[in-house]
Amino acid sequence: MAAGCRLCRQPRHDLDRSVATGAFAAYHFNRLSLLGVVANLLGVPLTGFWIMPWGLLAMLLMPLGLERFALVPMGWGVEG
Repeated sequence: MAAGCRLCRQPRHDLDRSVATGAFAAYHFNRLSLLGVVANLLGVPLTGFWIMPWGLLAMLLMPLGLERFALVPMGWGVEG
């Protein structure tokens, strides 16, 4: 299976997971947050494609004292 196909299906899977967990949240807390669904659709890909790779690189650079060069772009993703 091509990597491009996986990237296209990612938002669909995120939406499916949000709807599934949203049903449990609505049952237990008697309310449903639609803003949470939108936030997850934006936040999950941002975390997976930008923040986590920079975090891994920062961890690998820590023994050399160069983690700052990876933590700055990682911080841009956290703030975004």
